[in-house]
Formats: sequence, structure tokens, C-alpha cells
Amino acid sequence: MAMPKITVDGKDLYTDDFNEDQMKVYEEIIWAKEITDRLRYQVQVLEMRMQGLSSALLPKEDEAKSGKKKAS
Repeated sequence: MAMPKITVDGKDLYTDDFNEDQMKVYEEIIWAKEITDRLRYQVQVLEMRMQGLSSALLPKEDEAKSGKKKAS
């Protein structure tokens, strides 16, 4: 099974040619990318949640039509 090919500054590199130090750096890059992807996903979820919650601040249609406010 061939190891992944990556491109760095326009140069193709094959991970099966990496020495031990290069492999450690590559693994840390993969780890950082996975965390970054996870955080981007969490930001998207939280932004959607904020939009949903902020719409709850608007008056309900039936209250707006009657001019009545809900008792707190």
C-alpha cells in the first residue's frame, strides 16, 4: 500500500520516503488539521444555534397582530 502524497510549496512528497523526524512533523500536521476541521464545524454549529436563538427574541406573529405581550 502506497503512503499518501502531499504537496508542499509545489513539490510532491511521498510520506513513505520520510525519515522519522519528517514523519513526526507530518503526523502533527495531520493532527492540527483534524482539530482545525473539528473547530470549524463547531463554529458553524454554534453560529446556526445563535441564529435560531436570536429569532426567538422576535415577537410571535399572533402577539404582534394583537398588540399584546406575553406575561413574564
